[in-house]
Amino acid sequence: MMSPHSRDYKAKTVTNKDEILEKITLGEEENVNRIADWLSEGSQWVIDEILDHYLNIVSYVPSRGNSYIELPVNLRNSKKGLINLKNEDGKCFLWCHVRHLKPEKVQPERIKLTDKEFARKLDYTGVTFPVKIPDISKIEKQNSININLFGYDEGSLYPIRISKEKYDVHMELLYIQEKEKSHYVYIKNFNRLMFNFTNHKETKNFCVYCLHCFSSNNPLERHQPDCFSLNGTQAIDLPTPGSKIYFKNHCNMQAVPFVIYADFEALTEKVPTCQPSDEKSFTTPYQQQQQQQHLFIPKRKDKSNR
Repeated sequence: MMSPHSRDYKAKTVTNKDEILEKITLGEEENVNRIADWLSEGSQWVIDEILDHYLNIVSYVPSRGNSYIELPVNLRNSKKGLINLKNEDGKCFLWCHVRHLKPEKVQPERIKLTDKEFARKLDYTGVTFPVKIPDISKIEKQNSININLFGYDEGSLYPIRISKEKYDVHMELLYIQEKEKSHYVYIKNFNRLMFNFTNHKETKNFCVYCLHCFSSNNPLERHQPDCFSLNGTQAIDLPTPGSKIYFKNHCNMQAVPFVIYADFEALTEKVPTCQPSDEKSFTTPYQQQQQQQHLFIPKRKDKSNR
């Protein structure tokens, strides 16, 4: 018996024991569909029986912020727009949330008594500390805020989690790690943090969803409604309510008078290639096609068919 091992199998994530049966049933349906697709390719093979099932289980430990960690050396400049709150209670996410809603001009990295009082106004019901990344969605809904999470590695900033909510208030956080410890850092000014990631020296405005740079805020505002990451799906431009759409390209309804059929024959030859470099990107060509012959057949699209 043969099986379609060439297919890619996506792992299923189970966070609650009540989801186990549902995930197994879903996996069974996917396997049946894969077999049907494989048979439809015309292999002439027939599935007689399934002899074994293999179920690999891996324990997942979600990332979570913990206590204070010093920023990477390249990010310690105060002009980077980061506030690294000094906490030892595993609630760095909460204190970032407080500092976002309650700015401080003097020593903003310190957690004051007034901050602790302000934290009582926030709804963290059902959220355990340190905050796990999957719990951010719950915090968003309970506090009506968009939260975007970014990581930093070897001089590059990259998105870890982009919010799918559309609240008026938004907050950006940086997630850093040091060995087994991790920490959330409040991004006070995202544009200042991203400033050195492009060569443009004037004012920069960055889209938090795709990290694209704009020279002013106006094009950024026009871009964001159509941003793929903001909508979660491809943007759809609908007609204005009450407007009418008319078909105008009547010429495209007419059949073309002539059709040309073309065929090319070529030989694949090996070519010398370049030496790979670790300092810059490169392309490694190793084959090229040499044309040997070609044929064109024009056909007239009418009753004569000449």
